[in-house]
Amino acid sequence: MQLTSLLYSPTGATRKVVRAFAEGFGGTYTENDITLPKDRERPLTDSGEGLFVLAGPVYGGRCFKMLTGAAAKLSGQGRPVVLIVTYGGRHYDRALADLYEAASEAGFQTVSCGAFIGEHSFSAKIQTGRPKEDDLQRAREYGAEVRRRLEEGSLTPMAAEAIPQRDVDIAAIGSHRKHL
Repeated sequence: MQLTSLLYSPTGATRKVVRAFAEGFGGTYTENDITLPKDRERPLTDSGEGLFVLAGPVYGGRCFKMLTGAAAKLSGQGRPVVLIVTYGGRHYDRALADLYEAASEAGFQTVSCGAFIGEHSFSAKIQTGRPKEDDLQRAREYGAEVRRRLEEGSLTPMAAEAIPQRDVDIAAIGSHRKHL
C-alpha cells in the first residue's frame, strides 16, 4: 500500500516520528519534507493513491501556518489522511484541529490522528532527546494499526468534533496519544 507524507520538521522530531510510522505501516513510502526553503520550491510528489500523512510540530498550541498553507495546495479527492503532531511536553491544544481543517479543505478524509512528544524547539532541557526509541516504537505500532484497520475497512472519516483538543478528555498511552 502506498503511503505519502507532507511534513515540516525543523528539529527533526516530526520527521523521526513520521518515518517510524511509515516503517510500521509498511509498503511504499514517499516523503515530502518542506522544512528547508529550497524544498518548498519543488512540486510535491504524490501518486494520489493510498494513505496520506500530514505532520508537523506544535507552536503555541497551533499548527505552523506554512504546513497548513502547503496542505491547501493538495488535492485529496476523498483520500484518507492521518494527522500527526509533535509537541514539547505541555500540550498540542488546537494543532490537530488546525491540520484537520487544512486536510478537509484540501479534500482529504481524516481517519486518525496522533500526538507525540518531541524535544522542545526552544530548549533542549525540555523533553531532552525525545522522541526516544520507545516513542518511535509507539509510532511504528500506530502505523501498523492504521494499516491493519484500513485493510479491514474499520477506519472511517472522523467528524470535526472528534478531533481532540486541550479541553477534550482523551486516552493517553504513556507519552503518546493516538485517536483512531
